Amino acid sequence: MNATLSRLTKRFIDDFNTAKKVYKLDGNYAASSYAASLLGSTVPIDEERLKEAKKLISRHSAGLVNIKGTLAKEVAAAAVAESTDPDYAAQKINELYASLRKICSGSDFFGVPASIIYKSVQNVHYEQVIEKVNAVYKGLRKKHPFLTSYEDIVGCTLMALTDKSVDDIVADSEACFDILKKKFIVNNNAQTVACVLSLFAGTAEERCDKTIEVEKVLKKARISFGDRSLGTLATIAMVIKREDLQSYISDVREVSDALKSVRGLGNFGVGRQFRNLIAAAIVTVAYSEENKTNIEASAVNGIVSTMFTQHLIVVACMSYAITSASNNIHISSSSDK
Repeated sequence: MNATLSRLTKRFIDDFNTAKKVYKLDGNYAASSYAASLLGSTVPIDEERLKEAKKLISRHSAGLVNIKGTLAKEVAAAAVAESTDPDYAAQKINELYASLRKICSGSDFFGVPASIIYKSVQNVHYEQVIEKVNAVYKGLRKKHPFLTSYEDIVGCTLMALTDKSVDDIVADSEACFDILKKKFIVNNNAQTVACVLSLFAGTAEERCDKTIEVEKVLKKARISFGDRSLGTLATIAMVIKREDLQSYISDVREVSDALKSVRGLGNFGVGRQFRNLIAAAIVTVAYSEENKTNIEASAVNGIVSTMFTQHLIVVACMSYAITSASNNIHISSSSDK
């Protein structure tokens, strides 16, 4: 493992263990979400700093539905802890969360896009970005009323942060969807990938073909991320150069093996597929730092930190929700005996 991979892997493990101490009841998926959102960060965050961020998020949360009660609270806390003005960050992220909730029902994931917007946009443009997120969401929903839901808000946020107009990026996404729906049995998966591909340059055919090609290469290498992480697959296809794909796969395996020895990240913790997803995120950030990507250096950090890792966070949130539901069912069944 080279120096860059070693440093990023160690940072992820340190952040993962810190989150497990501060959020003791939330489990391994939540700790992974927190650590993933800090990939590429150079701000040191110890246990005390995270505890303070956790308190600030709670202090600025209001109403019956708020960030502190959602599966993305660790992501918001990470953004607060990373900020030079944690109190201001907590206030603004909560405000952005409340604004995003007006777009559609559902709230579990909204702390993620709220954090993305806070970190990516200047204060004077917050309202403008929220309006664009809403417009993109409505554009997708008009095309696919039964597919588009609150789970797409992260994708809509990333689409809204591009320089493309709402009409152009929605049309671009739809062009990719028309190709991908023939590939993916579940149309919702096709829409997820289409939203990611719309963020990149090139023809719809080129981007879709590259994604399908990369999926086959990863499948042959027996590296699987699970159905819910197809957005990550699209990211790898767009970011990693063709000639580096085999070395990328080798690096993902090496990082995944290193993570496997960490308590909570093994096969009896988050499991192989999710661990591979984490490893892929780490390796992608490493390649971006080493300028081994298809994206210009100035754009790499923004793309990887706000898109790739946020897809991992969504997967973490969904997996955590499923685990919690299963535990509740087990408890209910036991009490009925």
